[in-house]
Amino acid sequence: MVNAQTNLTRVFPDVTTGNGYYADGSFILHSNKAYTGAYGVIMISDIAQVMDLLAGTPWQISAANQATVYQWVTNAYEPLIYNGIIMDMVRGRTISRSGETEITSGIRTLEAIKQIAKWAPRDTAIAFSNFAASPRLTSGQFQFAGMDRVVAQRKDFALGISMSSTRIANYESIHNEDLHGWFTGDGVTYLYVGPVETQFNGDFWPTVDPYHLPGTTVEQAPRKDGEGWGKTTSQSWVGGAQVARTYGTAGMALADPLTPGLTAKKTWFMFDNEVVCLGAGITCADNVETDTTVENRRLGTSPTNKFTVNGTMFPPVIGWSNQFDHVSWCALQGVGGYYFPGGATNLQAAFVANDGAWSDISGRRRGPAFSYFTDDYLKLWFHHGAKPAGDTYAYVLLPNFSAADVAAYASMPDIVVLANTPQVQAAKKPALGVVAANFWTANNSADIISADAPCSVITLKKDLNFAVGISDPTQTNTGSITVTLNQPADALVAADPGVTVRRLSPQIVLSVNVKKSLGKSFQASFR
Repeated sequence: MVNAQTNLTRVFPDVTTGNGYYADGSFILHSNKAYTGAYGVIMISDIAQVMDLLAGTPWQISAANQATVYQWVTNAYEPLIYNGIIMDMVRGRTISRSGETEITSGIRTLEAIKQIAKWAPRDTAIAFSNFAASPRLTSGQFQFAGMDRVVAQRKDFALGISMSSTRIANYESIHNEDLHGWFTGDGVTYLYVGPVETQFNGDFWPTVDPYHLPGTTVEQAPRKDGEGWGKTTSQSWVGGAQVARTYGTAGMALADPLTPGLTAKKTWFMFDNEVVCLGAGITCADNVETDTTVENRRLGTSPTNKFTVNGTMFPPVIGWSNQFDHVSWCALQGVGGYYFPGGATNLQAAFVANDGAWSDISGRRRGPAFSYFTDDYLKLWFHHGAKPAGDTYAYVLLPNFSAADVAAYASMPDIVVLANTPQVQAAKKPALGVVAANFWTANNSADIISADAPCSVITLKKDLNFAVGISDPTQTNTGSITVTLNQPADALVAADPGVTVRRLSPQIVLSVNVKKSLGKSFQASFR
């Protein structure tokens, strides 16, 4: 028992590399794979049982380590749960198992949280029990820089973004599992809408087109089962920033490890009721089609979801497809809308029926896993063509918007795209008071923000308060980042350690020491 207790203490401290829990709530296993929703579920479930078994004995978990477990629940698990399901983007190769889903992993996690609540301090226990009874955070911005994941929880939707870098691998395919996970770390956007979301459960993974996962930019050359798994990329600029834990940014310098010629800068700005998605510098030397997928929504069988483009409605007839040269907006009934700033000229859409079996994506499955399933999808994508050179895209996700809502939005958009280049991607929402920018190179500006080094910055102005979040997504800067904000302030209200305010007026000038910050978003607020 003493040996068990001694060895168990090794799991509680935060790690900065490799396996374990990170200060930002990330959970890594197998060296560089995001695994909160699989191995992390086993971890939290077993810890909950050990707390139960050892309570009241000489070997019980110390109060300090119990407090760490409570932090895991709050920081590592709750942000990844949407109405009881834990997001697939942190479940690794288990997405290819027919009997293990976001739902089953969510149930196990909630059972562990309820068990942990029994030993928590009163206020914490009440909070955990309330969450288990209604498992959803209604708002919040969560940057998991330790595992290249980002989550935006909003009032009636949630969005997860799955990325990879020099630090985090693209996907895992050991034991002959997750054979088609090639692009699941390339910026997949997991959109969850409505009170019950089953999009990524059921037969999604065996039937979805793996070359057109939402949010990804992919060369359409065929790949072999499990090809290239466990690869990191050549790019370190992957991550983002949040401000006041309310709004955020994400960015990924894309460089496919198996397609060295394919590069792009990809950005997501998560405001209140929309997500601005930008792509720039899309370049590929190969003579193969390259696509960016806006949506690939599973509609089940015999769908009724109408698809509307610029006011023209298209019923869900399987086999229908069209290329649109001038698209301002479109909407998919029951899901939401898509607005294209400046218009889209290379957009394609199709209603397709896809067949697949679990045995196609996991060689370990037997029996009924060999049964084939059919699901209908609405697929929406940008057609960049072969050998694109510096191509771009821009679209805005509008979850839960009706066709009429999207039409009204397109006539008076709430957002402004400030820049969409390989050097700077930036946008703002004046009504919200938010300006955000991803600076891919040094000494760049966008609207009120300037920076002397690659970084991610987001500002929020509300009433007499002004706040900023700044991060080094490269996690390689060993010095400081100087950010200038074209906004005067009367006084500094608060600043994280590492933030030095150089000047308040006529501009705010900040210096942020990002050495060994692991992608953390540094916060400062002013009056």
